[in-house]
Amino acid sequence: MATTIKSALADTLGNLSKEEFERFCHQLLDRREGPRVRRSQVEDKSRLQFTDVLVSTFTEEGALAAVLEILKAIGCNQTAKELGKINDCDSASINSTCPSTSSRLILLVSGEMFVCKDTNQYCVPVTLSHRHTGG
Repeated sequence: MATTIKSALADTLGNLSKEEFERFCHQLLDRREGPRVRRSQVEDKSRLQFTDVLVSTFTEEGALAAVLEILKAIGCNQTAKELGKINDCDSASINSTCPSTSSRLILLVSGEMFVCKDTNQYCVPVTLSHRHTGG
């Protein structure tokens, strides 16, 4: 069974030390661009509940992009690199493909994430304020 983005995020957050997780939370709550997470949404939550908040706020793809960005910002580069390998999509070139977690294809190109509904469609960049609303 393929690892879902949500379970990979939960595993990654669960493996952070207490200090790393506190720095992660601080960075997340200090973000200026939307969508934003409020302290009340994550305060006193387990890491699994925290993951649910991230996915419901950003969508799976957006949560992945946000977590990767924050991990790099707090100096957890190796952890970000490992998470970036979800479904063997560590550093794809513009013409390469990688397995999908669902019906979407995720490409990481020069540190930017792109999502395709399937391999026959063009890819759209995912920014932290982008929310996928259609199927």
